[in-house]
Amino acid sequence: MSVIRDYPYANHCFTVDLGDGEPATGVIEVILPDLCISLNSDRGGGDPQINVPQNPSKPFYTNCTIKRAYQGRLDFYQWWNETANGTHSHRTVTINLLPENQQGPVTTWRLGKAIPARYSFSPLSSRDGGVLVESLEIAFESIRME
Repeated sequence: MSVIRDYPYANHCFTVDLGDGEPATGVIEVILPDLCISLNSDRGGGDPQINVPQNPSKPFYTNCTIKRAYQGRLDFYQWWNETANGTHSHRTVTINLLPENQQGPVTTWRLGKAIPARYSFSPLSSRDGGVLVESLEIAFESIRME
């Protein structure tokens, strides 16, 4: 259940569970999906009205992207590889927003029937000495906020 308070929550306290029961470690960024509804215009051919009624269609969602500092873990790749080889399993991915004291979630996003859609890395560069980041883009069929 979402916890309401008088001031906004920070965006840096969160956890991610990729549906394997273990918290994903090293996650540095989650790009939450957009929740969309297309509107269909429906006006009869002989209807003289200029204003056209807008009817909502089935909701659709953009993919969710999870980024983490690469530490040699292969769980992102293994899940992607299972999907690429047709032996995938749909999972429920859970993202929890935590308060600053990190005691219990204040909002939860559950992505139902989730599968990897893309797996990628940041560029390798000998010039800047930055951190290598791996990204897992996740497609899903349903979303629930609590």
